Amino acid sequence: MYIGNFAGRESSLGYCPNAEFIAKTFVECGYKVKGMNEAEVEAKGILKELKKRDYQFILTEEARLKGDFQNAGERDIIKGTFKEVMVKSKKPIVAWLTNIFWGIMRREEHIYKNPIFKADIVFSTDGGHQQEFEKAGVNHFLLRQGIYQEEAYLGKPIYPTKAEIGFVGSLYQHIWPYRKELIKFLYKTYGNRFEHFGQRGEVRHDDLNNLCATLKIVVGDSVYSPYYWSNRVYEVIGRGGFLIHHLVEGLDQEFIPYKHFVPYQFNNFQNLKRVI
Repeated sequence: MYIGNFAGRESSLGYCPNAEFIAKTFVECGYKVKGMNEAEVEAKGILKELKKRDYQFILTEEARLKGDFQNAGERDIIKGTFKEVMVKSKKPIVAWLTNIFWGIMRREEHIYKNPIFKADIVFSTDGGHQQEFEKAGVNHFLLRQGIYQEEAYLGKPIYPTKAEIGFVGSLYQHIWPYRKELIKFLYKTYGNRFEHFGQRGEVRHDDLNNLCATLKIVVGDSVYSPYYWSNRVYEVIGRGGFLIHHLVEGLDQEFIPYKHFVPYQFNNFQNLKRVI
């Protein structure tokens, strides 16, 4: 059973196909997968489904269920209703967290309040806080993301834009204000030669491949933390995009600078300008 963001293109939080790709990958590996949309299902619905069929384990991300996470200004209200599933299901619980939590005050409290961090196994893309996870009692393992196999191809330079430089993705200003400053700098410096795409997750699939083929440069960004980077790195490089990304500890152990991507010094916009 996989509880994730299966809302599709109509998602009010912005479209993200990661859950779809992960589910498809399990199927390709020979598993049967029951996908349940986290925004629509409650704990009782999950427990009811578990009585119908025998599942090997339950996979989820941040254990968000219907009405579970609410924005309250500078903080999130974490109801933690997934705990009922963990207590009553008697099935192994596996989490795969694609966001970073340590170092972001708004998210660090999740580690102590969200029951998913008490799962049997917690995978995450954060490779720089293993000691902190262990100290907090989290059975954590590093698991990077990647680009889905069918999406990894060279697009055509036909995306409808006159821009030469682009950034793809949401701002997440309340979590990572640096990105707003980055976008502001790029617009101020390059005018209509720069464009910000996909603020609501709408540039995906073939459109993203064609966008990467159309732009001369894609500027990347991640919350700055050692041994952590967003899936944007894989999604752009995997489509053949020319990626400029700030250098973060560990990134050059997986990708070769100036071969797979071009680095710039984090928080140094004049250096970024010279690189561009």
